[in-house]
Amino acid sequence: MNVGAIILAGGASKRLGLGYPKQLLPLENTTLLARVVEAVYSAIGHYPITITGCYHRELVENHSLLPTVFQYNQNWELGVSTSIRLGMIHLASQSDRDAALIVVADQPCLEPDTIRGLMRAARRAHFHHIVCSRYSSQSNHFGPPCLFKRVVWPELMSLTGDQGAKSIIKSSKDRTIWVPFEKGLIDIDTWQDYLNSKSDSHVLVKGEKRHRI
Repeated sequence: MNVGAIILAGGASKRLGLGYPKQLLPLENTTLLARVVEAVYSAIGHYPITITGCYHRELVENHSLLPTVFQYNQNWELGVSTSIRLGMIHLASQSDRDAALIVVADQPCLEPDTIRGLMRAARRAHFHHIVCSRYSSQSNHFGPPCLFKRVVWPELMSLTGDQGAKSIIKSSKDRTIWVPFEKGLIDIDTWQDYLNSKSDSHVLVKGEKRHRI
């Protein structure tokens, strides 16, 4: 299966409260964004597309050697759907892609094996078109990374405003396969999230996930 990947990194990081992109937070001798990009690149074997927005210049200047193609979304303030659509336009121009992987740039525990697990499940799933990560047994604990076979792409392209891919998954559970990713609960939105991610406890408020996909 030939998978193209979109990494969503266009937000303003408002909840971090620093006037600074969370994607540049240091993490194990690299940055949060670099960690995510390297995991995706290692798993799929070619450059993912990183969709930027509010902090385009800062992200590009600090990651000039990163194995990714940066794409600036000038409409990032109009909602996450604009970033998804921009990435999908890029992937749709590549006729050899069988599936689209959508990833967010704030999951510090994302590993190449996480993505490989999604790809293995997709290869086995002849009658399912979506492969989604599930963080726990609770019904609302699911989200990125998610893989969408090409038949679903028109639905991704039709998203509007702040409507993300999660709306498609919620209405398509009969054609979705779930792959466990417990550490997907660990994301970085606030400064406390960042401090928790660096500790062994990973203390999180486990409500409905905030991932904007």
